[in-house]
Amino acid sequence: PLETGKLDIEYLAPRIKELKSQIDILKEKRMEIIENIKTTEIKTLKSSEIKEYVSDLKNLLSNGTIIEQKSFIKSFIKRIEINLLKVIINYTVPLKIKKVEHLTKEVLPLELFGRRNRT
Repeated sequence: PLETGKLDIEYLAPRIKELKSQIDILKEKRMEIIENIKTTEIKTLKSSEIKEYVSDLKNLLSNGTIIEQKSFIKSFIKRIEINLLKVIINYTVPLKIKKVEHLTKEVLPLELFGRRNRT
């Protein structure tokens, strides 16, 4: 049929039916998402909560190891764009972090299994 430049409806009907079905499914999902957005509660932070977050952040950045500092910053900085005269930082609000605890062991202990002269 393609060689003649004409398509029969029998070739198109199943594909059209499938596409209409996909459209209906997507419309339904869209309505669900819109409803979820309407019912989603946005939590507002109190001044005391913000102060606590800032305190934790200062503590981590002042007393944490380089690895802890870097991993914390990477957890909420999404992208940094540097142009000639300005810097744009895309970020999310960091979640509450735990108090900094200094590590007592940097490496897991090594346990040997098997006999002495075997590898």
